[in-house]
Amino acid sequence: MEMIQANMSIFLQGFIMLFISRFPCFFSLFSACLLLALSTSLHAEILGTSLRIWTTEPGQKSTSAYMILTSSRDTVLTNVTSPIAKQAAFFRTVRVGDTLKMKVIERLPLPAGSPVDFTTEGYQLVLSGLNHMIRPGEIVPVTLEFVEKDQSRQTVTLSLTGHFFNE
Repeated sequence: MEMIQANMSIFLQGFIMLFISRFPCFFSLFSACLLLALSTSLHAEILGTSLRIWTTEPGQKSTSAYMILTSSRDTVLTNVTSPIAKQAAFFRTVRVGDTLKMKVIERLPLPAGSPVDFTTEGYQLVLSGLNHMIRPGEIVPVTLEFVEKDQSRQTVTLSLTGHFFNE
């Protein structure tokens, strides 16, 4: 029985090699289609830089985090969570007259190749209901959820570093 399986395996290898040598264009076309199918099913590559979160004082239950997000493809940020906070949300700071107001953002588009900067007078990530103080140098995980044009979903976990507010 093992001899038959070994002969069958050699026969199949020989047949495949013969087919590829006789019809190289079929093999190239098949390879190209396979590569295209694999590449279009991949998610956007999300890059997070300047990842920082402000440290907190005793009793302080919320803080802000700042970062720069860049996506390789058009995608939309739809949710954020962190194990150190009961709630996490993205806000946009807008100036109304002499006052700054914060508005919750439910969906934040990330255009392909265009960095989206989170700053004190722009987009912010606010973590509230903190379960402990954030200290300088502490690494805080934050999970971002994205939806692409084809409705596929992706999660990315970033590691934010604790910094004093004035750094």
